[in-house]
Amino acid sequence: MSLTGHGLGLGQSRSLRLTRHLGQAIGLLGMSNSEIAALLRFRAQTNPFLELHLARPADDKGKDRAAVSDWAAGGGAGIDEERLGAAPAGLEAHARQQAGLVLRRAEDMAIAEHLVAALEPSGWLGQPLADIAAAAGCTPAKAEAVLLLLQQAEPAGLFARSLAECLRLQAAEAGCLDPVMACVLENLELVAQARLQHVAGLCGARVEDVAARLTVIRGFDPKPGARFCDDLRVHVSPDLSVARNAGGWTVEVRNPMFSAVAIRAPEEVAGGAGLSASERALLQEAQWLRRACDRRDRTLLRVGAEIVRRQDAFLRHGPLALRPMRLADIALALELHESTVSRVTSGRSVATPRGTIRLRDFFSVAVGDREDEAAVSATGLREMIRQMLAGERPGAPLSDRQVVDRLASQGHVVARRTVAKYREQLGVPGSAERRRRWVVAQSPGRR
Repeated sequence: MSLTGHGLGLGQSRSLRLTRHLGQAIGLLGMSNSEIAALLRFRAQTNPFLELHLARPADDKGKDRAAVSDWAAGGGAGIDEERLGAAPAGLEAHARQQAGLVLRRAEDMAIAEHLVAALEPSGWLGQPLADIAAAAGCTPAKAEAVLLLLQQAEPAGLFARSLAECLRLQAAEAGCLDPVMACVLENLELVAQARLQHVAGLCGARVEDVAARLTVIRGFDPKPGARFCDDLRVHVSPDLSVARNAGGWTVEVRNPMFSAVAIRAPEEVAGGAGLSASERALLQEAQWLRRACDRRDRTLLRVGAEIVRRQDAFLRHGPLALRPMRLADIALALELHESTVSRVTSGRSVATPRGTIRLRDFFSVAVGDREDEAAVSATGLREMIRQMLAGERPGAPLSDRQVVDRLASQGHVVARRTVAKYREQLGVPGSAERRRRWVVAQSPGRR
């Protein structure tokens, strides 16, 4: 965007906002559906203009389709619920280290072990405190006393029992837990219902004061434990689905985020009064988030459709027919940056007639010098070798050189070391070892 003549300050402000939004949009591309659902819920509790319609995955209402070549590309409503299990080792180790800094008594450390074990990857406690106390053999009051000490741990928000408590701990750490902030945090449910006037009355403050606190809250981290996890994403179901029909393939986004986000009318939030500056910022943020979800869904759909278009033969015939394909090929075809394709395909999967397949498994380098339609992918070559070895005569195993010759007769020129590498990846020993095992199996003592 070109700069206008409104001065250096305006130009800097617009540039910073665009950079922040761009970074958030890039982050959305790499999020799973359940991660975005969690983000939307957090934003909806702190932004009265956001209204969510999180339908169940089986709900197909609102499904949309659009033609892409001989394909149909569409999306269905619904967001998968994510149930995370025990905290990963990184979080547990950090929590124990922090416990050693704030606790001094052995009996408190013993109780802390039970509290650490109850942590979820989000950093919150995943069990009622009464149950933890029973398991630790102490009273609920004693368990809570230890918990309050553990809640001094870094990062702020660990060992919280709810979203409100997680955010309150961070507000206290940031030095902004004044009476209005505390009141807003106690009434997040009313905020989610866009009842800012009611919240303001309960807090004895102006609506603009409440909106200003919400702006601060949106900068907090609702899952402080996530930074210690290598991969929080748990895909309950695939992100895309593919089905064959008379005209080709149908590709759908199974859990589109855009249809789950609606924007409340300003008069519904402001109660007929004009919006304050803080409320206008919240409205703009809600509108941007809905557009970003739409762009994310469309990008996922475009990338998935292009992958399926190129790998039509694989979906119909299996691994032997997988074409060589790189991230750069998809990026060039869709006029996207290669890093965008990388983010979209990382950790994502698609339900196909051949089962659920990771999007990254559709990518494979070409083997040999051929770049035409007859080029074979590494995955396809590995499948050829597997089938050859599976069909060899008992007692006369194929050597790597014989496999090379057979591949050459089919037009695939590869080095012997390449065959050996793929054979080892398949877990198949060399021909001499296979021959020895066969001989041993035929000996009288083995009968």
